[in-house]
Amino acid sequence: MGKRDAIYELSGGVEPNEAFFPIRVPEEAQGETIRRGAGSQRQAKVLVVVESKSADEVLLSYLKSQDKGDKAGKFASKMKGKSTKKVVHYIKMFVLDNLNASTIDTIVREHVAKNAVVITDNSSSHVNLSEYFFRHESFTEKGNVDEVVKSVLPWVHIVIGRCRDGVAAIHGDVDAQFLQLYLNEYCWKFNRRFFRDSSDPKYDLFDRLVKIAALYISDIKWRNYEQIDDEDVI
Repeated sequence: MGKRDAIYELSGGVEPNEAFFPIRVPEEAQGETIRRGAGSQRQAKVLVVVESKSADEVLLSYLKSQDKGDKAGKFASKMKGKSTKKVVHYIKMFVLDNLNASTIDTIVREHVAKNAVVITDNSSSHVNLSEYFFRHESFTEKGNVDEVVKSVLPWVHIVIGRCRDGVAAIHGDVDAQFLQLYLNEYCWKFNRRFFRDSSDPKYDLFDRLVKIAALYISDIKWRNYEQIDDEDVI
């Protein structure tokens, strides 16, 4: 799932932000005092990148894709100069080793189109983004957190909350080395959430999953055989 989504770039308005996801305390940290904050053994650092577009832009693109040029023209004329709310389009998530600006730069540059408008808070992790993209808009959260979250960076925070809750509710404690795989699954399903509304067989998620499983080789090489009982071995 992760390899398939990696071939696509995010474009338009893009909201990157860092988050912390709960993980199982690593074995080597067992017995240690649990630290608080960004360095906690119970949390993994994750970069969440959300393609956020205005609702009218997405609808206009859909009308054009359906060869409804007349309706698209009328709609564009009607909405000219009017403000509309943002909607989330596609997403990507990456487990991070650190929050350094150079680390964030490398990932965002690889997965976001150069002509994108990148919208962030004023974290020091984002200071270099203006060098790589069409425009970088940075907003100060200090003393103004609610307004920035709700108006400027709404969807990245919503996606972070829903994904974090979903992983915790379904999987409970997640081993740090497998967190990226769970994030890949969430993003792949999220990015194809509208496929279920189509009766066209080519949008069947199971069939698409079988195809990508045949196209890509898994990188999973770890297995703890000590936890397997003899009766479980077939």
